[in-house]
Amino acid sequence: MKVLPSPTLQPLMCCISPPNPGATHVSTGTSASLATRTNIFLSSAAKSKPIDHVLRLFHLLPGRDTVTWNTAISACLRHCRVDTALRLFVDMLVASFPAPDAITIRLVLRAFSEANDSRLLPQIHAYVLKLQEQLPPSELTVLHTCLLNSYRIFGYVQLAHKVFCGMPDQDVVTFTSMLAGYVEDGRHVEALRIFQGMVDSGRFRLNEHVYSCALRACAGNSALSDAQQIHAHVLKSGVASDVFTGTSLVDLYVKCDEMEYARRAFLGISEPSVVSWNALMAGKLDGVEEIMLFGRMRSLGVVPDHMTFANVLRACGDGVGTEEVRQLHGIVMKMMEVKLDTFVSIALFEAYIDHGCFNEAQNVFSEMVQKDDVAYNLAIQGYNRNGHAIEAACLFLECLKMGKELREVTLSSILKEVGLHSGRQLHAMISKFGCSGSGHYNFLLGPLIRMYLDHHVLDDALCVFEEVHQQDLALWTSLISGFSRIGESEAALKLYVRMVTEESVEPPNHYMFSAVLSSCAQIAALEEGKQIHAQVIKSDHKVKCDTYVASSLLHMYAKSGHVGEAIRLFEKMPKRDLASWNAMISGLPQHGFAERAIETFQELVKLK
Repeated sequence: MKVLPSPTLQPLMCCISPPNPGATHVSTGTSASLATRTNIFLSSAAKSKPIDHVLRLFHLLPGRDTVTWNTAISACLRHCRVDTALRLFVDMLVASFPAPDAITIRLVLRAFSEANDSRLLPQIHAYVLKLQEQLPPSELTVLHTCLLNSYRIFGYVQLAHKVFCGMPDQDVVTFTSMLAGYVEDGRHVEALRIFQGMVDSGRFRLNEHVYSCALRACAGNSALSDAQQIHAHVLKSGVASDVFTGTSLVDLYVKCDEMEYARRAFLGISEPSVVSWNALMAGKLDGVEEIMLFGRMRSLGVVPDHMTFANVLRACGDGVGTEEVRQLHGIVMKMMEVKLDTFVSIALFEAYIDHGCFNEAQNVFSEMVQKDDVAYNLAIQGYNRNGHAIEAACLFLECLKMGKELREVTLSSILKEVGLHSGRQLHAMISKFGCSGSGHYNFLLGPLIRMYLDHHVLDDALCVFEEVHQQDLALWTSLISGFSRIGESEAALKLYVRMVTEESVEPPNHYMFSAVLSSCAQIAALEEGKQIHAQVIKSDHKVKCDTYVASSLLHMYAKSGHVGEAIRLFEKMPKRDLASWNAMISGLPQHGFAERAIETFQELVKLK
């Protein structure tokens, strides 16, 4: 969350105080009439005159009441004069009369949002709590919703939820705002809980905005079962054709890799927007279908954006020839009318390089106006993927010299294609330009360790590891999984024992458990495997339920001759992957359970 300093807000720290219900002002008929005329005059000026003219009028007008102040503050916000709006609020507080009302607070909350400054939200919150005694329920609900929205915008979801729970009356707007807050914060389970609360209460007529937020929560959590239930609600309510709801459905099914459902949801949208088309085209479609959709979209008059072009270009590898890529390039240049942005340029680069058009790819990359870290990483991987290892390595070294943030997968892709000698040279360059000892440098060491281990140069792999001042879990995992992969299982187990005694290293995750259990299986180390199983049981729920960890445990018990435990684990697994089936089928015959292995194989064949 970004909080910007604002000198205008400093006086507020000592000025904000709750309103005094006893401090009332009794207006005569004449003063009330004067205030009304003043407000009409200022409101008219605010609609047609420059803001500086409006402010001069405001300071000259007699009989200013709360409405007058609100009109001036609102005019400032309309003209993007946020600091001036907040300064007026300070002046209003200093004057002590008239007191701010609910509309004033709503305007100030909007100003805080536009100023990107959240420091005074708690004081405004306290003011609202005192003000609520004087407000009718409907107006109070609106004010609470504005406060909740402000907390949500600044990322204070827990405080937003506190406001939500403290509201005497919650409407559909409030629920939707709270639902959106949880989705934006990545707390998808809580978001779905809020949605379920709305459904269970039966008080609200759910609209397209509610469904859209709930479906985004399902997409973020890959909760396909929940999504299908919400989809049923959507169909019953008749909003499936709405562009927001329909697009959310498409996006959800694409992210869950359910392309047939995504297509159906898309066809149900009455007027798909460019966002709807992009959501569908972001799915796993072959190049031919992607280009057909692109043509259909244009024929219907929908104007593509940079996301559309990137989606089409990235699908060009499947059944699409070089000529089609060149035609798309021409269309993109014509429709965008300006220099290509980085997003589209890198997609075009990848399309050319994957079709073997090295010169065209080079030209696209060299003409990119702004090359960010993502562009460099993808370009290096693209060169390497298509047999241009020298160009990939040269660009990698150039990035090191420029201090670009390189990804682990980028270095891994290069090291897979070069020999040990070139790998050592890259290591030397990383040590020279990679700021040895920094977190970013450590991030690049994992691929180097794997490279040395793949070439069975164990001492060099250990040297790379030991030169790091503080080894994190990712680096330990690279080392231990590498030793396990090349059959150095005893060394892998010794390293694991050393790691778990290090206080600075975080607890093992599913990757680490899978690697070390694989080592136990290789040397039939049953006792060590049991100890690691106990650690798995004590670990968090995500690790305990991980399919890879469960398969590794099966493999370890089956290889170590503890067939009964392997069978028990296999039968308890809620979801079995191919590795778990293979572990049982290959492990059972080795210990006299050939018949059971055949039965397991036949069961797998039936499932397939």
